[in-house]
Amino acid sequence: KNPKFISAIEQVLAACKKSGKAAGILAFNPESAIEYRNMGFKFIAISGDSTFLAGAITSALDQVKGAK
Repeated sequence: KNPKFISAIEQVLAACKKSGKAAGILAFNPESAIEYRNMGFKFIAISGDSTFLAGAITSALDQVKGAK
């Protein structure tokens, strides 16, 4: 990951801790979510509604196409 990005999120975590606020972040996949949790983020959104919906639709279509 980009060192500037890591530095920035570490600053956010420190500022949140200092002010008694919970730090949150958007993760684009489960692996990143785990990494952010281990860094100290307290709430993590994983992906977005549209990404989950698209995945579910693709999965459903694949099941229908493969059904006999």
